[in-house]
Order: sequence, then structure tokens, then C-alpha cells
Amino acid sequence: MGRPGEYTLRALMVEDDAERAAWIARETPGVVWERTASARSAIAALRRKPYHAVFLDYDLHGVTGGGGEHVAKALARGQYRGVVVVQSTNPVGGPRMVRDLAAASIDTVYAPAFRNYGSERLWRQALEVAGTRGRAA
Repeated sequence: MGRPGEYTLRALMVEDDAERAAWIARETPGVVWERTASARSAIAALRRKPYHAVFLDYDLHGVTGGGGEHVAKALARGQYRGVVVVQSTNPVGGPRMVRDLAAASIDTVYAPAFRNYGSERLWRQALEVAGTRGRAA
């Protein structure tokens, strides 16, 4: 990114933990992030403009408008064409979102651990895939 002729990789982060969101943003230079902590505002953002990738948490504690699962359903209904990284540590909700998104033929990566090299590697790979496709959904 940043070289002549390249486009900017845009990603939406649906995450209510400010520390986690800041860490992910710091670890992904070259990505332009838009962050929201609620399902309602995430769905509205997805309607406003396209994103190459969506980082999606399942549990959105203390916010109104529903959880990450509502966003996953909206992505499936809208036939989202980018990559979704489910970053939830919820042992039931995270995998269920992955299954639902995959069933809707959405490229999905499950990378649940926070500050874990294995998960970091997975979501970096997902961003690479989104970037090489050059499409935002």
C-alpha cells in the first residue's frame, strides 16, 4: 500500500473494546480503519460505503443495537463481497458467525485470540487477500 497506482485498503472494525481496537489498528499499517462499537452503526456504515474487510466481534458489551451476529446477518443478506475476520473470543457465538457467513459464500477467517501470533497471522493474511482482490463490497 502507498505505492503509486495502489489503492487504499478500507476496513470496518466492529469492536467495543477500545484497547483491542487500537492494538489492531497499530498492527495493521496501511489500512484505513473505521471503527464502530454497535451493530446499528456498523450496518449503517456498510450501507454508506464499501469496505475491503470487516473485523467483527460477537459480543458488543454495553452497547445498544444488537451484537455482532446482527452485523453478520446483514452482511449475508447484502451479499457482502469482501473478507470478514471474526475476532470474537466467544466460544459459541464466534464460530456460529463464521458458519453463517461461510454458508452465505462470504470469505471468512476465524481469528479469536487477542494479541496471539496465530490469530494475528490469520487476520494479516485476510487483509492480504482483501488487498489483492482490489474489491470492496
